[in-house]
Amino acid sequence: MPNIKKSVELKKFQGTYRKDRDAEAEKVSDVLKATSVILDANSVSCPKTITDKYCRKYWKLLTKNLLSIKVLSGADIPQLEMMFVYLQKLREVQQYFLAADPADEVFDLMQARYEKLEKRFNTIAGKYYISPADRAKLKIDELTAVKAQQDILKNQSAIGRLINK
Repeated sequence: MPNIKKSVELKKFQGTYRKDRDAEAEKVSDVLKATSVILDANSVSCPKTITDKYCRKYWKLLTKNLLSIKVLSGADIPQLEMMFVYLQKLREVQQYFLAADPADEVFDLMQARYEKLEKRFNTIAGKYYISPADRAKLKIDELTAVKAQQDILKNQSAIGRLINK
């Protein structure tokens, strides 16, 4: 697993930020923010192509969460829009799919369309921590980074003891 260090913003969001340990990283983070493509906003307006009420609410929730952990870039907006277009179409097809009789020959066509849209939505959604598996992977990466940091500190302490002797 890659050694990924938590951002200061993520630590603050999770309540694990410690000024005594993270002050230097916060200074670096501030410099990066000034030059970063990461959006520094509280919300991102929902595109007009997203007309479904449920999808519009979900857009606000997702973008708010991504902004709060400082991972949303302006370059992500078109991809997010496409993801929500797929979700919107998926919801439309879902109505027909639910109403279709499994014995009817139209059922297989509706099922194929539904699965195709679902697959496209899930492909994009995985990049934005939508599924439980993606969130679990994020959590595992965080735990791996913490463990690697602890190992480094432990090794530094052992080296420090050897040098002092």
